[in-house]
Amino acid sequence: MIARMPGGTEVNSSGCVQGWGTNWRRVDIGGRPGYVNEVALNRSGALFAP
Repeated sequence: MIARMPGGTEVNSSGCVQGWGTNWRRVDIGGRPGYVNEVALNRSGALFAP
């Protein structure tokens, strides 16, 4: 872990990477790129269905 984000933080997701039995979403949080385990994210206002 490099950083924490508080619950309710809005992020933009732009891709998915599979690894170690889970999927990681590429996200941008306030201009900082990173990856978040997709089970920690809730979709809201998505353009495409999961």
